[in-house]
Amino acid sequence: MTSVEQILSQMPALAKPQFKFLVAMFAAFFAFRGKANMTNLHRFGAPHPRTQARWHNRPFDFADFNLKLVDEAHAFEHRLAAAIDASFIPKNGKHTFGLGKFYNGCHCRSERGLEISLLALVALDHNTAWAIDARQSPAKMPVGKTRIDWCLDQLRAQAPHFPPQVRHLLADGQYAKTKFVNGVCDELGWELVSKLRRDANLRHPFTGPRRKGPGRPRKYDGKVSFEDLSRWKALGIVTAGVELFEVVAWHKSFKRKVRVVMARKKRGKKIGYVLLLSTDLELGGVEIFEMYRSRFQIEFLFRDAKGHVGLCDGQMRGENGLGFHFQMSLAALNVLRLQEHQRGAQVVSIASTKRRKYNELFMNHLFDKLGLDPNDPKITPHLDALRDYGALAA
Repeated sequence: MTSVEQILSQMPALAKPQFKFLVAMFAAFFAFRGKANMTNLHRFGAPHPRTQARWHNRPFDFADFNLKLVDEAHAFEHRLAAAIDASFIPKNGKHTFGLGKFYNGCHCRSERGLEISLLALVALDHNTAWAIDARQSPAKMPVGKTRIDWCLDQLRAQAPHFPPQVRHLLADGQYAKTKFVNGVCDELGWELVSKLRRDANLRHPFTGPRRKGPGRPRKYDGKVSFEDLSRWKALGIVTAGVELFEVVAWHKSFKRKVRVVMARKKRGKKIGYVLLLSTDLELGGVEIFEMYRSRFQIEFLFRDAKGHVGLCDGQMRGENGLGFHFQMSLAALNVLRLQEHQRGAQVVSIASTKRRKYNELFMNHLFDKLGLDPNDPKITPHLDALRDYGALAA
């Protein structure tokens, strides 16, 4: 039984026809060459394109599948954090669902295309991310609703299914908004680790004795300066010349205390810095810095899914077809990573993994056509060499 069949068998509500369809789709996503459109996937063992189109309208809980897969990888035994980020998907046409103007980080500008929002789990001890839930961003938001509201809806739907040790959400600076912070901390009961603007309005809380007499007690003790660091706590140099400083400050917009970490690095004659924040005041500055660096693992999911598993290749135009393709591509990437971990690989190379999958598919097809038995003693010693033929280094 393959790893895909083993995980699908843990989902009792799955009917046998859909079970067989998903097994064939995963196998095709593992081994295809070229574009991951329905016609080309059919060449590598996937059902007929019309059959694929019919099954796109059948619901399947990819988030539950991915969580079971992460459990299979024993990632629940380590420190975990959730991560959220969006990615631009190039797309042409006039009738594609969700087509609109979205920010493309590669070109640093808004372009016409699609966007997906990905919720992932990050294993902090191993610095590895696993895709959990991908949703296509709408081109136009309903009246009275913003993209922050839409992202919070995704979090509300999936957060109850996350393992209980997940207490922190890692997000980049675009999510450091008051509504998002309040939703994560007050509604979900999580803590946010994110990035602040360089001109964030921060104030030192007043910790001195309360003055006698009438009047409101003093709450603040001046504005936080990003140039004069005499009131910041120095944490030393952590990596590659990056020096850390931390301070607990009151954020005027968030209306709450946050722990702020400044990461400074000298670049020629200038000193650049970024500001990180954590709503969890118990986290230390170095831990906040390391957790935010782990957030970048979600970018590797986008990179590998676009480069090797055809995330951008779907030629569907409908909402269900696009959603199935995005989820299928990221779930296939999870399975490939799981199989590499089970194989004992120290460094995961998706290109090498896909090469081995293609070689296995071609060998099975060749043995079947020639009537050869792969268990023949003359063939068995050479199977590993044939399977690894052309595999790339990570």
